[in-house]
Amino acid sequence: MPMDITDEVLWRCAMQPSPQLFATPERPSAIPWPQWVKQSETNLEELLKNPDIGLMRETNNALEFYESTSGQIVHLDWNQVPSIMREVKGKGIVRKDRVEHKAYIEKVFKPEVQK
Repeated sequence: MPMDITDEVLWRCAMQPSPQLFATPERPSAIPWPQWVKQSETNLEELLKNPDIGLMRETNNALEFYESTSGQIVHLDWNQVPSIMREVKGKGIVRKDRVEHKAYIEKVFKPEVQK
């Protein structure tokens, strides 16, 4: 069954950055993501409700994409994908796509649980 791993990737990137999953500001003047998230918990909650993902590309065994709400470029090592998928599959719920009416699994973000 298809999975939506977007929320889990963004949450891990913001709350548990690592050399395999991290974000860099698009502009040098932008606030680094962990600092941006700590300034206001609603920043992350709003981001997870409506992420604006674009400009995906693969480079050096990593997936890079631009998240325009926060102005960050997210770097995800392909080796991280299996553990992210296990987390989403194990703790996710089945949803139905509004347009194509196909089922998929998504982990629901609950701030009080994720802290």
